[in-house]
Amino acid sequence: MSDDLDIVCVFGGINDASNYALYNTEHGSINDAIMTDDEIADGVTQPTTFYSGVKTLLSQLITKYPEKYIVVVIPPHVLDASYEPSITAYAGIDKIVNALRECAEFYGIPIIDLYKNAQYLNNHSTNVAIYRTAMNNIHPSAKGYTRMSYDIQKGLENIIF
Repeated sequence: MSDDLDIVCVFGGINDASNYALYNTEHGSINDAIMTDDEIADGVTQPTTFYSGVKTLLSQLITKYPEKYIVVVIPPHVLDASYEPSITAYAGIDKIVNALRECAEFYGIPIIDLYKNAQYLNNHSTNVAIYRTAMNNIHPSAKGYTRMSYDIQKGLENIIF
């Protein structure tokens, strides 16, 4: 990433949860160690747990950008009440949300919490019909992305100003 930036925004997401469930990544806990600089230099790319991966990422960002704003965006809800996937691809979302929140708090990094605050993307069928794509009821529609962008902008303004 460029050294010439003002804000680093770490946006956790649905794919974090699907990778967690599909590849059986150990969840871990906030007490898990970060990857060392030597491990990273040696090309180790797989942290031992999800917590370790998040903590490693945040620690590396703090080290590289000590004078920049770093923000963690907690992803919104992903499924409507009637959506039942044939695989457990999104079974880990609640654990991912909690891990992102806990790791951000561990490092004192501000959070923009769409899981708690983006009610228009919650699991109510009316919201799903308006703010999610008809293709799969998971990804936000243009209206959903627009509303999300306003929430993220407002969150960034509250953090910076």
